[in-house]
Amino acid sequence: MRRSVNRLHGLWLASVVGLTLFNPAAGGTQVNADNQQKPPLSKPTAKVTKPVRQRLPAYFSKVVNARQRQQIYSIQASYRARIAQLQEQLAQLLRQRDREVDLVLTPDQLQQVREQRAAAAARRKNRRASQVSPKKSEKKGPTDGQP
Repeated sequence: MRRSVNRLHGLWLASVVGLTLFNPAAGGTQVNADNQQKPPLSKPTAKVTKPVRQRLPAYFSKVVNARQRQQIYSIQASYRARIAQLQEQLAQLLRQRDREVDLVLTPDQLQQVREQRAAAAARRKNRRASQVSPKKSEKKGPTDGQP
């Protein structure tokens, strides 16, 4: 159930991003007849706290040359701030929706839901803590009586 909801959120975000990016009225990059890009109509400001790891889309690394790679990185960078802004808007909408859904419940029901959420979070935390990497848990020592 949770995966379906996450998938729907992803599809919604992708459609919003797609409509925003490819709608010239929404400030997307415009292409003239010579296939030269014009700068976006407005640039949202975003505070970058850590360096962004540049990645090519799937299956591109073996077919593009260095110049194409830099062009792709530049295109990705031009969309990064707007995508981050849309992701924040989506997160805000999801929080608002969840608050409204919680208001449907009675105080007793809301308390039960909060207890169940807390119990699930504790189970996840315990499960993560108990999952130790096999390399870390194995101790090297003599086997078959050999030093």
